[in-house]
Amino acid sequence: MTVLNDFSLPAPTTTTDIVTTTVLTYPIPNNTGGVFVAKVTGRNTSTNATANAILQFGAQNVAGTAAVVGTPQATLSVANGSDASMNTVVVAVSASAGNILVRVTGLALTTIQWAAKVEALVG
Repeated sequence: MTVLNDFSLPAPTTTTDIVTTTVLTYPIPNNTGGVFVAKVTGRNTSTNATANAILQFGAQNVAGTAAVVGTPQATLSVANGSDASMNTVVVAVSASAGNILVRVTGLALTTIQWAAKVEALVG
């Protein structure tokens, strides 16, 4: 088994509308699979409310084609109850080529700064 930890977004990504954006691309080594935990936080720059998500999932890369295996288990928590709109942000994972993509969807007319990290146990 190969442990790949702390693969983080090099710089915060910003959304300013209801647009889906990839905040982190995680390359899975060819012909491997494993268990992954994606941690994502988004901060509304106007209210400082945050949305925090943890997604646990399996994924594999077979001959250069990555796939999420099964349904990711997600937990979303929001800090600052005065900004309930942060409950409607979306955090998801998908696959493209040999990579896992951590993707977020922001809010209309709202600037959100995102940070992401993936922890993995790959073998």
